[in-house]
Amino acid sequence: MPLETYTGPRVAPLLARAQAELGAEAIVVRVDRARLPSGAPYFQLTAADQVTAQELASATRSPTPAARRSNVDQQDRKTPLVVAVVGPTGAGKTTAIAKLAMHPNAFGHSRVGLLSLDTFRGGGAEPLHLYAKLARLPLEVAYTVDDLKRSMRRLRKRQVILVDTPGRGPGNKSDTATIHTMLRQLYPDEVHMALPAGLNGEYARHLVTEYRLLGATHLLGTKLDEQPGDRRVFELAAEQGLPVHWLSDGQDIPDDLKQVTPELLVEPAAGSAAATGACAA
Repeated sequence: MPLETYTGPRVAPLLARAQAELGAEAIVVRVDRARLPSGAPYFQLTAADQVTAQELASATRSPTPAARRSNVDQQDRKTPLVVAVVGPTGAGKTTAIAKLAMHPNAFGHSRVGLLSLDTFRGGGAEPLHLYAKLARLPLEVAYTVDDLKRSMRRLRKRQVILVDTPGRGPGNKSDTATIHTMLRQLYPDEVHMALPAGLNGEYARHLVTEYRLLGATHLLGTKLDEQPGDRRVFELAAEQGLPVHWLSDGQDIPDDLKQVTPELLVEPAAGSAAATGACAA
């Protein structure tokens, strides 16, 4: 059966339609977001039955050498690679995690598990629940340190665990302390701070400094499509000595994820198509 496309204002009903027409085992190939001429948002979900999905997988281009090395390293590890994403409210952390989990040039060829610590607000983990269902990835939600230990045990056979965190600013001391405590319990291999484009320079620097004190080891530029000439993520990365592996520059999952290259670091417009070049999807 060929690929089938469904459009509508919400993703959950589109998934239900796909499963009703293609069967309960229908596999989501991609989800795109756009706007109608009126300005109202709508989603386009592309799905396939199992047979078609298997054919697509076999025809997909091999991962880049860097991704292949990463996969080998993950297979050799006795414990999962733990990658956490932190950052202020609205930075695009959950969307970035979905892209990292599904993109073949990131962790899309690995056995990925998802862990949400976003429990400080009602429904905080719901977007990640949706992405996990679409991608058929296991998801754990941890409210306490004891929950965290049980969740990690359940995800122990995954090669990679991607951790979503609440979008609190560093100034919220009590919540920040809780997040810091739980991250320490995880012993993450990498902590990527999601830095959205368009922030005031001094405020962006303040955020990076504060999150570095909370254990940030990398920067992850987000929303570059909204401010395509903003190079602050590169400037702050150089200033703070933090590597940048990925950029997120749109809402299409997983396509709008770019792997940072040496050429990109010297381009004048970080978010432009010419400057970035898309990861092969």
